[in-house]
Amino acid sequence: MLKLIKYEFRKNRTGLLVMLLIAAGLFLLAPLGALLDKDGLIVCSFVLLCIYGGAAYVYVLARGISAYSSELKNRTGYLLMLVPRSTMSILFSKLLFTLFFALALMALSAVALMGAGGILMREMYGARSLVDMLRLGLAQLGMSMDMLASTALFFVVEVLSSVLAVVSIAYLSTTLSATVLQQGRMRGMVDTMIFLTLFFGLSWLTDRLTPEMQDLFRNVGSALRAASPVVLVDLAFTAIFTALSAVLLKRKVAL
Repeated sequence: MLKLIKYEFRKNRTGLLVMLLIAAGLFLLAPLGALLDKDGLIVCSFVLLCIYGGAAYVYVLARGISAYSSELKNRTGYLLMLVPRSTMSILFSKLLFTLFFALALMALSAVALMGAGGILMREMYGARSLVDMLRLGLAQLGMSMDMLASTALFFVVEVLSSVLAVVSIAYLSTTLSATVLQQGRMRGMVDTMIFLTLFFGLSWLTDRLTPEMQDLFRNVGSALRAASPVVLVDLAFTAIFTALSAVLLKRKVAL
């Protein structure tokens, strides 16, 4: 499994490097603005890094989905069968790499955003750090840093589990469309319809399990307990969808 994940990393290291360089470039606008006394550059750095965080999430999903889809559509997926590993191991290694990729980009976005935010607060508002400004702003709202941390932890865990679920849905929809139509003209439409059906079905279920916001503000423990039903459902369906994809890939899809 580790060798398969390492292979996935080598195959996608260019994309990761590009995302790293983009984050570094956007962050460097902030110290450059401070050096040149240009507040506009500092604000631009912070705003663009916020947008970058959302774009990184989309990129992780797009990379995870397109990599597998292109292997089947371009009929290069037969190479999967030549690897001396089970189909199940191959697909789960792809899924785990997607998780590691998401974690890396999330950490990168957070570090760059906190750095740019700290410069913004210091240069424009005279604060010693971003944390001090957050603490002051939260105090005015009757909240604490612990409450913010627990809420942030909930969303981080939920985002990561949703990434796995969405990618696994894409795996299954792509494999099902390859099974049903193979090279038929309607294959792309069937793929999309299957994906949307499974995605909205799972979203409907997880929405019913999402806790009220006040449950997230108490402490880290309560945030994790609040997140656990949604995360467990996401992980369960991730395992089911990926396992079904592996079975279909092995037995039904003509590569």
